[in-house]
Amino acid sequence: MQTEARLGEAPSVVGAAGGIMAILGVVIVNVMRQR
Repeated sequence: MQTEARLGEAPSVVGAAGGIMAILGVVIVNVMRQR
């Protein structure tokens, strides 16, 4: 039961991490362009 719950939550965690990485990437690109 616990393993199934963790597997179900995994996609959302990966999606959130991917979104954060994308935002950080955009911010880094903007900073590099300003410099």
